[in-house]
Amino acid sequence: LIRNLEEERIHPDIVEREFLKLVYLGLEVAKETGEDIHQLFPEGFLPQVELRKIISKKEMVEWLREQMTNIMDWIINVRLKTKHQAVKKACSYLENHFNQDITLQEVAEYVGMNPSYFSALFKEEMGETYIKYLTKYRIEYAKSLLKEGKKVTEVSELVGYHSYRHFSDIFKKMVGVSPGQYKDGLQM
Repeated sequence: LIRNLEEERIHPDIVEREFLKLVYLGLEVAKETGEDIHQLFPEGFLPQVELRKIISKKEMVEWLREQMTNIMDWIINVRLKTKHQAVKKACSYLENHFNQDITLQEVAEYVGMNPSYFSALFKEEMGETYIKYLTKYRIEYAKSLLKEGKKVTEVSELVGYHSYRHFSDIFKKMVGVSPGQYKDGLQM
């Protein structure tokens, strides 16, 4: 379209109409984010009026590029904010349900995302996988319960491990000592 405009193959009125279609199409895509697109342009923004004031082809092309860049930047920022909020919501969910059997699938459904996409996004945002995050959270909580003097078997259940042996193996792998040794070391 721009090339045809520059080569004068298209009448300027047709170009104007096509440019406006592109801008309005971009605004429709921006509306699909669910955010208020009035933040995108100043109040009273009328693209058809702005475009009518432009005389040169070069200015028309620059105007279109500027409008489309503004729309795309706004959409990208909204989507990035949404991604961050989804991971934040997932972390909150994990912290409130860590003592239950919670799967990646369950957390992804909770935040309204495809499990594969959520898994990749979580790792990108948090710097570690969902399982590593959950495990670290559980072990840190277990350490605090052991400091309070709770029994190791009780702690195992309280942090979501129904098998004492599994809990002990994971604890030792992450902390370097068994839960019992950790507790005994605190009492010395």
